[in-house]
Amino acid sequence: MTDSYTTQELITATQQVFKFKPLFLTLFFKETYTFSTEEVFLDKIPGDVAMAVYCSPLITGKVDRTRGFKTSHFKPGYTKPKHTVNPNTSIKRSAGEQIGQPESPAQRRAKIIMQNLLDEELAIQQLEEYQAVQAVLKGKYTISGPNIDTIEIDMQRSLSNNIVQSGSTAWSAQNKDTYDPSDDIETYAEKASGAVNVMLLDGKAWKLLKSFKLFRDALDTRRGSNSHLELALKDLGDVVSFKGYYGDVAVIVYKGQYLDSSTSAKTRYMPDNTMVLGNLKARGLRTYGAVMDEDALNEGVTEATRYPKIWTTKGDPSVTQTMTQSSPAMVLADADNFVVVTLA
Repeated sequence: MTDSYTTQELITATQQVFKFKPLFLTLFFKETYTFSTEEVFLDKIPGDVAMAVYCSPLITGKVDRTRGFKTSHFKPGYTKPKHTVNPNTSIKRSAGEQIGQPESPAQRRAKIIMQNLLDEELAIQQLEEYQAVQAVLKGKYTISGPNIDTIEIDMQRSLSNNIVQSGSTAWSAQNKDTYDPSDDIETYAEKASGAVNVMLLDGKAWKLLKSFKLFRDALDTRRGSNSHLELALKDLGDVVSFKGYYGDVAVIVYKGQYLDSSTSAKTRYMPDNTMVLGNLKARGLRTYGAVMDEDALNEGVTEATRYPKIWTTKGDPSVTQTMTQSSPAMVLADADNFVVVTLA
């Protein structure tokens, strides 16, 4: 690397300055695993054990089959957002620079480099949040792009865990003054493989749910959120709103967005009229394949969540570039921890 920044300095700087905290990653994907190979390998132990049966103490017992495991493996999608440091911007006054106290070209260049790295980090975190949301909503997502094979990462969500309301079951068809949606919510929650203690809704789903008088009467808005939720929701601004508790279930409205690279349009992570029932202790795994870069190999940091770098190409003129590489795949240990309902 030909610049004065070391890889560790770049990683530390972006971690200290950048404050973006996506909701799904923060709530459900709290474990991080890096691999030194292109592929990620996950050993999954079957969770079902049959209940013990009665037998005579005088007869030899039946030998039960020892639980084995199956290895899931896949190749995460590779990403490497990249920027060029324009030399012209280093000699011009930058935004926020005080008049009468000009910065040197070297200081301006350093600020531009750091901003590029922060933008690259933001781009990667938007992708990670997208993967996390798709994992929760569908139990799978597709990795595709120019010059790469299309890959589907499928976490084997049960079909019954994705529900679409229609006809007479639609909430929009019910009397808002007399209908109690709690029976439906409890029925939906029973399909989850574990207990449900959190409900996530987009803005339209929240508007529909709160239109029921019996739901509003039952919603506890006075009880404070628990410490985990307080940490998760802190500083997320107007994209996340904690509404209270419905029994033991925390109710959260999420309006987070990402910038779609193909359309340049801001897009909601959660589709309209979506309700997610889940558990805050669900095991979401942030997995990362190896960094595929010769400099990373020489530095011994191929197993990492990020590999930021700066280099200058020789030529006429010379050009400095920044790039951050990552190979992320957000996966759920048990996709059936979640039940997703499309309201109508």
